[in-house]
Formats: sequence, C-alpha cells, structure tokens
Amino acid sequence: MRLRPGRRRPEPTPAAPEPLSEHDAGVLDGAFGHGYLVHTGGPAALPGILAHWQVTQVGPVWLHTAPRTVVTVSRAHDRGRVVALGHPIDTDSGTTDAASVVDGLLRSLVDAGVDAAVRRAAYLSGRWTVLLLHPASRTTAPGRGRQPRLGGLTVVPDTLASQPVYYAVGRRDATLASSDTLVAAARDISPSTRAPELMAEIKELRPQGVVYLPGETTLYDGVRQVVPNCLLRLDVDRPGQARHERFWPFEPRVEDSDLPRVTSDFSERLRAQIALMAHLGPLAWSLTGGLDSRVTLAHLADPAPPGTFTFTYFNPRDGVRSPGAAEDVFVANLLSSRLGLPHRVLRWRKAPEGSVFADLHRMTYPVSYASQGAAHAMWADLPHDIVQVQSNGGEIGTVHMRVRNTRPITPAKAASLWLGPAFSEHPTYLEIFASYLEYAQFTDERLLGYDHHDLMYWEHRMGRWGHRKFLDGDLSHRIMVPFNDRRVLETMHRLPEAQRVAKALYTAVLDAAPALQVDDPTP
Repeated sequence: MRLRPGRRRPEPTPAAPEPLSEHDAGVLDGAFGHGYLVHTGGPAALPGILAHWQVTQVGPVWLHTAPRTVVTVSRAHDRGRVVALGHPIDTDSGTTDAASVVDGLLRSLVDAGVDAAVRRAAYLSGRWTVLLLHPASRTTAPGRGRQPRLGGLTVVPDTLASQPVYYAVGRRDATLASSDTLVAAARDISPSTRAPELMAEIKELRPQGVVYLPGETTLYDGVRQVVPNCLLRLDVDRPGQARHERFWPFEPRVEDSDLPRVTSDFSERLRAQIALMAHLGPLAWSLTGGLDSRVTLAHLADPAPPGTFTFTYFNPRDGVRSPGAAEDVFVANLLSSRLGLPHRVLRWRKAPEGSVFADLHRMTYPVSYASQGAAHAMWADLPHDIVQVQSNGGEIGTVHMRVRNTRPITPAKAASLWLGPAFSEHPTYLEIFASYLEYAQFTDERLLGYDHHDLMYWEHRMGRWGHRKFLDGDLSHRIMVPFNDRRVLETMHRLPEAQRVAKALYTAVLDAAPALQVDDPTP
C-alpha cells in the first residue's frame, strides 16, 4: 500500500503474521487486486493470507488494503477528513496527483458541506472510492477546546462504481469493501443458499447468453451493494441506520442536437482524460474492431506516449466454433499498424491447477464460477506495471439497451430490460425489481429526463456485472476506463435519442480519424 507524499497519518497497526512463501506472496499480490476493506469499531479479523493486508486507522475507521492499493488521506481537520482509495483523476484541473484531489474534496467538505464534496467527487475521472469523514448529523457543538467527533461517514463510488462498494451493518459496527466476499470474510457470513437457486432458475429461463444476479441480490445474505449514482451514509455510532441514497442526476437533462458542438465537447474531455492516464504508467490498449474501442483509440495523443501498445484476446476454441471470431484480431492488428503501435495477441486459456494465478483467482471468486481465460491471459502475458485502457461503458451513451418504448419504468419493465421478457411476468423477479427500484430510488421523476433504458444498463448491468472485466485486469495491473466519467456520459446524453440510436457521435469522431475506419466494422 502506498500513501501519497506529504500526507501524514497515524502509524499502521502492527501486524506480525508468519512470513509467506514465494507462491503465497504472489497470491497475496494478486488476489482482490487494488482491493480494500473498511471497518468501524476497530480493525477487522481477516482470515488466512488476507491477514497480511496493511491495516491503518483514519479517524473512526480502519482501512485494510491489498498490497497494490493506493491510499491517499487528506490532512486532519476538525470538520472533516477525506480518504481516496484508488486512482482519482481530476480532468477539470488536469492532474493525477491524488493528494491535490483529496485536498480539493476536503475544502469542499469543510467550506460547503457533504453534498458539495459529493458533487465535486462525482466529476472526477479515474477509478476510486472516496470516504468523506465528517461530524455526524446528531453531533452537538463541542465544548471549549474540544473538537467535534468525525462520526459521520459518506461513501461515494466512481461513475460506474467500477470499484464496487459492498457493505453489511450490525448494531455496533459496519463493514464495506470492494468485494462481497471480503465483507463476508470479515463478518463471518456464509454464502447465500438463495443465490445459486436463482442462478439455476435464470439459466433455465435463459439458456443462452449472459446471466447475472438481479436487483439487490448478492452471493451472501445480508451483504448489499451501492448502486452507481448512489452513495452510502453512515453514523459510525449507529451503523444500523445506514442510508443508501441516489445523488445523481443533479440537474435535469438538457437536449442538444448540435452534433459538432457535442462531438467537440466529448472529444475534448476524452482526449484530456486519456492524456492524464498516461501519467500513471505505460498505456496498453484493449483493442477490437468495435466502435467503442476505435472511438476511444481515436483520442490517443499523437505521438502516442512512450511504451504504448495494443492487445487483443483470442480463444483458440472460438476459431473452430466460429471462423469469424478471429476478425477482431485481424482488424486490431491492421489498425495498430496504421497508427504505428505494437500489437499483441493474448491466448485465452485457463491457469494450471495449483499455480499462483489459479489460487489467487479462486480466492477472489470462491463461491461463484468466474471464467478465468481473459484474466489469466492478462496476468501471464502482459507487464504488471501497465495502465490498461478499456472502452466498456460507451454503450451507456449510444442506446445499447433492449427494445425501447415510452412506458414508465415498473418492476416488470425493469425485469425485461435485465434479461428479456421471459422474466417480466415472473412473480420472483417482479418482487426483486420492485425492491431494487425502491432501493435505488429509480423512478422516472428522480431521473430528471434521463432515459431509464440507458440508466438501467448503466446502473444495473454495468454496476452488477459489467465491472467484472475491470476487476479481472486489476488482478495483475490497473485498468482505466475513459467512459467511467460522468461528464463524458452527460455529454453523450445531450443528443436526442435518434442521434444516439444512429451512433452519430461515433460516426463524427471516426470521420475525422481515417486510420481507424474499417470497411466491415465488428458490431
């Protein structure tokens, strides 16, 4: 764990676990890559190798962090403290200096209050989780010479909640972490019996295609997840009163059909953000022939930063089952050649049983099947000091979601948008999504003119399942996501639906980038 220069905090809690073997040290380095666990009421008791995580107290919370997790703590102030877990990028100010970022958040927190700090955090790029420590709302004015206790904790995820925030609360303490497995380990919570039953039923109703758990369901009963565009408010002395609240949209959506203006704003933001990502390490571009991938690459600086390269996955079995599956490799290689960038092909494959990667992957995903082919290929074949640029999330602004209609959002419609109409009349899923819509405060009135089809994709698909690709890359290096930026997505959503359906924004970007045009683009 690294602390940004110039930041002072109490000494870490001493830990004296037994030294690790080389194998176990490799597992420790990769498992839950860039992960964290936050506990109130004292340090948590994490089992096995996780006992080697760094433990540090900041005010009323204890941070348990993986070896590669970057932690930045603000200076102490009697009215607040800010912690950033991960890599916040302030594209508005043009900096990747996390110490500067948390200082700005602290100023907003102290001068204007929690909601002002939340709004400032909401427009950060990068990947991060922010903890705002502040006086609890019930705190009375301190006596002479005494400081108010920072008993309030507000937890804000990044735009896509790309570092998920899971949590569980009891009468005396609360636990939140980047993985539901970590929360369960700290609180000794057994795996849910309902989740596997649901998954079996879901696969029966949808035998083909992607499936994932619906609504608030997690793999552990009592462990919940913070939805993207929502936050968690806690009083550390009264954790049972935790509140999950929507904070975005801040303002009603404003439509703008001026495509050149929207394209200019979109490209300016994306180009500036990607240039800042290059300050964090050599850029490795996950590249296919798809639109999102090519549009993102169109905003790479010319000349590219030193060390930049592209790569594409290939599963040898796909070459037999579907002869066209190799097209991504050929297109990506062609585009890379045009831009003068080295291109690598990663062979999708399972890790040998008992290997370092097999063990760290099983530790990270102990109770659910998770394909390891892509994650292992990245871990085994890519340098571990890179910043991988991943284009997921662009679909949020280009109308990816299923059949659209003007009917308001309801539990039945939400279930259908999840995995199709087979679920829209099923009592189990109607109940699950009724609870989810209430939990996420997901109503057309609260969405302030933003399209609920696209926000269901953003919050429920990306927030529940789509972030897995990011977490897989984090097992070995660090993934950055240019579309994990609220200002980028707001800009895309300014366009009328017809222009978003037609992907007019992407067409305008690629019209200005002939090297990234292909005759038969991958869908």
